[in-house]
Amino acid sequence: MSIVIDVPQRMGRKKIAMLCPGTIFGEMAITDQGVRSASVVVESPAICYKLSNADLDRLSKKQPELSHKLLIGVSRELSKRVRISNRIATELKG
Repeated sequence: MSIVIDVPQRMGRKKIAMLCPGTIFGEMAITDQGVRSASVVVESPAICYKLSNADLDRLSKKQPELSHKLLIGVSRELSKRVRISNRIATELKG
């Protein structure tokens, strides 16, 4: 699977990352419920699981400890991706 972004100046899409099996995506939507910043393109058969905000709310009520662990994992993934983005931005400036 690839992460792609729309590039208006080039009138197309640019692949910015490849996802390995087991990688989460869409984690920003679970935290801020904002508009997507990228899309996932599947090049070969894949199994994906969806966790909606309603699902997360139910999980928080029924199994708060599991919900907490899930959100910690999502937060760590977001932090890792921000660090990578910061490093790339710094390298591009230099």
